[in-house]
Amino acid sequence: MLAYPWVEIIGEYQVGGKYNSNPPTIQITKPLDYQGAVPIWFDKAFKSADGRVVREMLGNEICPGHNMDILDAILLNRAQWRALEGENLAFLHRLLDFHHRAFVSGNFRHETALKYYLPEIYTYYLGRMYQTYSALSESENVSLTRRKN
Repeated sequence: MLAYPWVEIIGEYQVGGKYNSNPPTIQITKPLDYQGAVPIWFDKAFKSADGRVVREMLGNEICPGHNMDILDAILLNRAQWRALEGENLAFLHRLLDFHHRAFVSGNFRHETALKYYLPEIYTYYLGRMYQTYSALSESENVSLTRRKN
């Protein structure tokens, strides 16, 4: 199961990615800037065998905690998923930018921005993610933090 190209699959759903196939349909975590985030529900139309269009009725939303989980999982599996290469790296940069904007904007202080989790739990997510980040080698860190203009 871990052999699947998960970064590419998840990248299809990223807001602001090259596909733009799954924009958020519910926006209860505003005032967050959703650019670079991945919705927690994949509210994408699919055709069933009989030709009917089937959609998830719940819609989708941006959850900072789930996006931190996505970032953590990708970095933990970075070698196997080639996460620090090409479009996968561009995906990670957009995801990191989403989290950076959530913190520096102060929006994480708004109750609506973290509708699914208390800010304290989101801080825990960040601590766990930092532990993963700390395990990156120097060259991996440079790849992740260096941006091409």
